[in-house]
Amino acid sequence: MGFRKQKKVYVLKFDGELDGLEVRMHGASAGEMIQFEGMKYESAEKIDELFLLFGGKIISWNFEEEDGTPIAFEPKTITIIDVVDPLKSYDRLETSAEAKGRVLKEQDLDFVFDILDAWMTAVMGVSGPLEQKSTAGTQYPEELIPMETL
Repeated sequence: MGFRKQKKVYVLKFDGELDGLEVRMHGASAGEMIQFEGMKYESAEKIDELFLLFGGKIISWNFEEEDGTPIAFEPKTITIIDVVDPLKSYDRLETSAEAKGRVLKEQDLDFVFDILDAWMTAVMGVSGPLEQKSTAGTQYPEELIPMETL
């Protein structure tokens, strides 16, 4: 029996202008993080791909409309037009990632980038402080040791 790694869930909590917002997200592979970082300031085509990839990482959030209605990631039916024959088309239901990407694109760009930046910091950031301080070694002297120029 081999090792099974559980998917890590990041709970992003905000303060300031976004005080109270909480977003639960999955992590990303090393390759995805490189993609995210590279796409943040790319062409519109790449930004669309960024929203799709980033939206797919969101598990849930507590974001609501002004009237208190939750902003949900409900998949909608979309119409796909055949590129070879534009008179032909078909309908299909959005994937979860597509629905989340669409909902993100409906929000203010600075709001989305605040979430993206917080998530990237959480995924790539330095771990919090250790639980207990080291007892090895001694403290530095309180005063600086005088030094001469050579």
